[in-house]
Amino acid sequence: MGPEVSEADFVEITSGSYMMNGLLESLPPSTQASLNNWLLGHSRFITVPTLPLEDLLRRHNLSQIDLSSIDIEGSELGALRNFTFDEFEIDIWTIEAYAPPARSTA
Repeated sequence: MGPEVSEADFVEITSGSYMMNGLLESLPPSTQASLNNWLLGHSRFITVPTLPLEDLLRRHNLSQIDLSSIDIEGSELGALRNFTFDEFEIDIWTIEAYAPPARSTA
């Protein structure tokens, strides 16, 4: 899923921390920076198609959903930013949310 019908670069981690898979543009800057050297030999980049959630629901004639669970490795906000909530009846949402570490003011 993504904010629009398009393509995006997907990082597939091939060894080590598989939980770092995701769209390159949605990985937090701190993660991108720490991965730059490590990624060499431990990952591959794949161009993948993206489409908005509502396009996927319309394609399958779905207007009522009991449970929607979204865990797309940092792309959740982008995928939901323009979602047409009035068009679909979704009873329960679970959405993984990334929160950057709190900054110290001291």
